[in-house]
Amino acid sequence: MDSRLYKAIMEGKIEILREFEKEYEVQITANKNTVLHIAAQFGHIRCVEEIILRSSCTSRRSLLLQQNANGETALLLASRQGSRRIVHALIDAAKSCDHPQQDVDHEVGDTCHSASATVRKMISIVDNKRNTCLHWAVKYYFVKVVNILLAACTPDLEDQNEQSYWVNEAGETPLYLAAERGYADLVSAILDNCKSPANQGPGGRTALHAAVINNDEAMVEKLLEKKVGLIKEADQDGWTSLHYAVRLDFKSQVRLLIAYDKSVAYVKDNNGRTALQIGAIHGKSNAMRMLIDACPDCIELVDNEGRNVLHNAIKHKHLRAANCILKSSFSSLDWLLNGEDNDGNTPCHLAALDGLDCEELVNSSRVDYKAMNKQDLTPLDVALQNKDNLIFLSMDDGVKGKRRVSKEVGGKKSGEQDVKTLMEASNYHLVVAALIATVTFAAGFTLPGGLYSDPDHLPGTPILVKKAAFQAFVIMNALANLLSVSALFIYFILFMLGYREKRPFERAYYLAGFLTSTSIAAMMVAFATGINSVLHKTPGLAIVACLISCSFFILHVPFSLILFLRVKPARF
Repeated sequence: MDSRLYKAIMEGKIEILREFEKEYEVQITANKNTVLHIAAQFGHIRCVEEIILRSSCTSRRSLLLQQNANGETALLLASRQGSRRIVHALIDAAKSCDHPQQDVDHEVGDTCHSASATVRKMISIVDNKRNTCLHWAVKYYFVKVVNILLAACTPDLEDQNEQSYWVNEAGETPLYLAAERGYADLVSAILDNCKSPANQGPGGRTALHAAVINNDEAMVEKLLEKKVGLIKEADQDGWTSLHYAVRLDFKSQVRLLIAYDKSVAYVKDNNGRTALQIGAIHGKSNAMRMLIDACPDCIELVDNEGRNVLHNAIKHKHLRAANCILKSSFSSLDWLLNGEDNDGNTPCHLAALDGLDCEELVNSSRVDYKAMNKQDLTPLDVALQNKDNLIFLSMDDGVKGKRRVSKEVGGKKSGEQDVKTLMEASNYHLVVAALIATVTFAAGFTLPGGLYSDPDHLPGTPILVKKAAFQAFVIMNALANLLSVSALFIYFILFMLGYREKRPFERAYYLAGFLTSTSIAAMMVAFATGINSVLHKTPGLAIVACLISCSFFILHVPFSLILFLRVKPARF
């Protein structure tokens, strides 16, 4: 393109533009932009009108439909820029191409009342990412541009699924974009102007999914009013809008969706889970109550693993969700309390497996505590085999009639695994204890302040030997060395004797950990007292150094308490 022409359009200089009147179609940039593209891109309405005015009908149509290297027309660029007047002028120009009577005086201001073929084609053109001008106008929330585009062609379309509503490369339609971004007025505009606009979004989601996720009740109502069929449409995971409403615990949305169509509560996702089971999995007890009140029989459904809603609540350790079911009128149903999944596990098995202290379940007189899964294990067997579940182990065998297994069967494998874990952790203890022993050993022979070497004193005598801080340093350093070496010795004896049983190894492990932790504290005190003895002539600096060193105990004390409060006294 001629540089003078390009600059003239950039700056909106009509006079220079007129000099190239007969070259509009051939003047193209490296990116295949025409004069109309540039005028639209820079937002010069007078240049747009001048180009349209000076072009013949055939030339005008060519300029309007011409796409650049990115697949964009002048209308696409104007829509993306939000240039309302330019969008209006381009649409009027397209209408005049199919209605020559408007082109007699080369005027572009009159609006045709019927959508022409050129207008439909121009609005339906997509760029390289399959975005139409309506996509861009919605994306950037240019309300007036959206209304102009909708008024220009949709009322006269016989096929309401025209290309202007196709899905772009990202899987989005204009309606979905408006719903996802919370543009309720644009959603209403598209629904009011189009009988059946496409509503797809990425991942198989619909505009209704997006509205529910945004928790926009008014938008949800509008979509259901116009397209009630969306309520049962699912995404690629099989989730309907109700699944999302329950997952996000949007109670008003759950109520609204159920009011429109109760049957959506029975729709299963790809894993066979209903919205109620999604509520159980994620612990949304309030939404669960609403679903059970509206559709009580949906509690009967099981997922692809054969698990009912109580299974899922317990499996995912949501006690409130489990109690929501156990305290309802369904609490006496055998098929709910003792239902078996594909592995033969009842809810009680899962509670024992995951250590969920669900007293409502365990204390229920309807629970079958002798039920065995496909591994021939009762709930108590599972509890013994995996962990010490206090609720199960503290219950009276005679009352509940449970079958205990021997420790060799139920606990050996678990005990071996625990010892292996402790042995791996002890490696880190060994490194820390060895490091402390090395540091304290070296500090014992490199005393702070140095040693006397003159004949008036016994050679090798510490210069600061009479200082209280120095004496405290020597004592705490020796204590830290003793404790760390003791921890190393305990581990040495353990490995030499080859202990593999859980309890003795566990006791020794915690004892060695206690000694190592204490040696760290003693080492920090030794450091503080050593610094104090050297800096006795500068007490201010000595105090600051001691305070910094002692700040370690802010971490040491509470974490040591947490550690040892969790350890049973029997272990020591």
